[in-house]
Amino acid sequence: MMKYINWQTKILLLIVVIQSCIQLKDSVIDENEFLGNKTNPLNIYENPGDGTFINPFNINTDNWGLGNIKKLMLVEFEELHGYCSVELQVAEKDGVEGGLVIVYYANKKQADVYHTPNLFLSKKMYTNILNNAVITETPIQYRFEEKRGLLKASLHFTDRFKNEINMVVDEQLGDMKPCGLLAPIGGEAMDPEFMAIVFMKHFKFLSQNEKEIQVDINGKKAKLIKLPVKANGVKGYQTKYSMEPVTVSWNKNDDTKLKKLRVNKNNLYQKEDSEILCLNNGGHLEIKRFSGIQNRHKVNFRFSPAIPDLQQLKNARTIEGRFSVSVDETTGIIAGEYIIQKQREIIVITIQPTKGYSPVPGKPWMKKMTWKATVSNDTKGDFILKSVWVKNN
Repeated sequence: MMKYINWQTKILLLIVVIQSCIQLKDSVIDENEFLGNKTNPLNIYENPGDGTFINPFNINTDNWGLGNIKKLMLVEFEELHGYCSVELQVAEKDGVEGGLVIVYYANKKQADVYHTPNLFLSKKMYTNILNNAVITETPIQYRFEEKRGLLKASLHFTDRFKNEINMVVDEQLGDMKPCGLLAPIGGEAMDPEFMAIVFMKHFKFLSQNEKEIQVDINGKKAKLIKLPVKANGVKGYQTKYSMEPVTVSWNKNDDTKLKKLRVNKNNLYQKEDSEILCLNNGGHLEIKRFSGIQNRHKVNFRFSPAIPDLQQLKNARTIEGRFSVSVDETTGIIAGEYIIQKQREIIVITIQPTKGYSPVPGKPWMKKMTWKATVSNDTKGDFILKSVWVKNN
């Protein structure tokens, strides 16, 4: 009797799992709880602060000249003509709009990029993120809009192998609650030069009850991949889109002189595309938050304890802390740890992302990358930064 009940229970649990619904979350951590409220003791400093600070971080918010990516859709399907997914982006710079398409190979080793003639693309950026990507300028017919409760998108172009690729989406927008999704872009880069942060704000999956959605290559229809369970109450395809993606590149590999910076009366240092909030700790300016600004969006990197006044740090000192990344009101999309060590007048900074959305089991994609930097004095007394992303095994 017990065995019979256990067997029934197992079948019931299996049915529940199959029919279950995952509730997607914007964040992977509670940012305030993860960071805490740590502070640096003043005994880590050798000399008093001089009212300036140096910043080891950098950020690119204009997608290396491409401009603002306004919309993004990724359609995934079973292998067809060697491809497994097609991504449509609509970008705009200086009032000029253009289309960009990325086709991903089924072998996961390559992706090719196609763009309309009016867009500028950095070949180095895309080949670094996507590994061996070939960039091709070509006419692309596309449409991508939400209007009066309908999503209408279409795509037609010819790839470099003379394959005609078409996509049509005509969907009445359903009840799926939009949320944020951190796209796993760049984690497979063999020699990363920066960390790409692609946050699909207010993203949705396309419903299986759509009016029309299809991808075909040379007239052969692709079989779209379905989600194994409901997402936020909706049976959907593994096809997602955002009308408000936020994309930045954090900490490009660098070899540069660091300028001494000053804050305003609110302890802020501001530029057109970035902002630094400092904490005045006994006369030492420490970096509490570093932000990249992209149009009306802000990508924030928060540190606990704050990044210390590197200019006045004592020898043989080690500071360990945590960081967290947010996009606008959505906090805790990436998090991790940092270590700062000063030995023999050289400061070594290590940043290790450890938490973030990952679509597959195993090591999260962001954990495969570590940022390492050194800050040292040259013969003129200037601080020199050398930094690099290291790919972990």
